[in-house]
Amino acid sequence: MNGYFVSLSMVNEQVYFELYRNCRADFLRWSTFSYNLSSEDARDLYQETFLRIWDNLQKGKLQAFSSSGRTYVFAVGKHVVLDFLSKQQRLVPHSDLSALEQGEDLLQDQHNSDHTSHVIQSGLNQLEQRERSLIELFYFKRLDMHSIAEQLGYKNADVAKKRKYEVFRKLCNLVNSRIKSPVS
Repeated sequence: MNGYFVSLSMVNEQVYFELYRNCRADFLRWSTFSYNLSSEDARDLYQETFLRIWDNLQKGKLQAFSSSGRTYVFAVGKHVVLDFLSKQQRLVPHSDLSALEQGEDLLQDQHNSDHTSHVIQSGLNQLEQRERSLIELFYFKRLDMHSIAEQLGYKNADVAKKRKYEVFRKLCNLVNSRIKSPVS
């Protein structure tokens, strides 16, 4: 995928749609995991990201570009997601955002790494059973918060969502501490 947008004058619809197809799954996974978005919101924001990219191409705002198309998609997408969260008044406090961004960087830059998978699995194993179930139900089985609340006995979906956020932060801290001081 490297090389997209290297010569912007040669970008055509085929290249644009190929970039769209190639980045979609990673973007959806990244945005739902990093920003606690629903699958539907993530898909909508992915569409919005590509509309902005198309507008930038059509308006000539992109005269030169030195990074890969994937990098550009994620950069634009991050702004689209943050705009959306700001409008929804769902932005997390700045101190909490840094922990999420560390997790985001880990997932985006090394998501195929066996070592990273091992470290994440190790972090999951350090969670209590109910916490691990919460993460697995949301991120792996893709259940909605209402269903998770029912299965795990939370009062409602909002309580389950808040708890998921807390457990995710705990997992990020476990993973980050393991990366900073690896155990053989």
